Amino acid sequence: MSTIYQPAGAAAEYAAWAVNLHGGCPHRCRYCYVPQIRHLDRETFHSRVYSYPGIIERLAADCRKKAGTITTPVLLSFTSDPYPPDEPAMAVTREAIRTLKASGYAVCILTKGGLRALRDVDLLEAGRDVVAATLTFVDPAKSAAWEPHAAPPAERFELLAKAHAAGLRTWASLEPVIEPAESLAVIERTAGTVDLYKIGKLNYDKAAAGVEWAAFCRQALDALRETGAAWYIKDSLVPYLPPGTPRQSGEFI
Repeated sequence: MSTIYQPAGAAAEYAAWAVNLHGGCPHRCRYCYVPQIRHLDRETFHSRVYSYPGIIERLAADCRKKAGTITTPVLLSFTSDPYPPDEPAMAVTREAIRTLKASGYAVCILTKGGLRALRDVDLLEAGRDVVAATLTFVDPAKSAAWEPHAAPPAERFELLAKAHAAGLRTWASLEPVIEPAESLAVIERTAGTVDLYKIGKLNYDKAAAGVEWAAFCRQALDALRETGAAWYIKDSLVPYLPPGTPRQSGEFI
């Protein structure tokens, strides 16, 4: 199986190409979809992190095979975080970035690991590579209730600010929107440091019951226009957009 693959379904709205380096994730997010889609016990999935055997060697081979065919950033990653609080796993992430860059590929990091991701900024190219973070709350207590072992919101905000200041492209994943007011506060808090926002609703959770998604979309679009950043509205929210409103503004990073 190829290590560099083309995501399908909802994942394709985030990246055209991706690599998953690790199994397991210790963040224990309540909304994590990976155990379900991979038919894993949640406790087993969250209890340990491991890097896939031979992943760097297989990645290097794939880079050679796909030379010249990939023109968009390769995302790290969907089924685990590239920056868990695990030193061996983070060392593998760094080596994967080296391997991709040596083959001429752009890289997109998507993480809830906060400032741990700064360790690899020296490998990234301003104006080409991307740093992204999942942002659900401004309130650290609410974040801790939903994402108990992820980096607190302030760290993720700081990561994006520092990456942006370094000339890297940035985007924020506002998915899932759990409390609309918190997601709107995230937009306000990150204005000027995020180049693109990707927004999707919370699904299959009673916390989403009663949310006025159409009202949220109107408020979010107003807030996004004020930032001057681009946006991408995921399929889950498109039915709630005001009539005639485009789902996308600006560049899809």
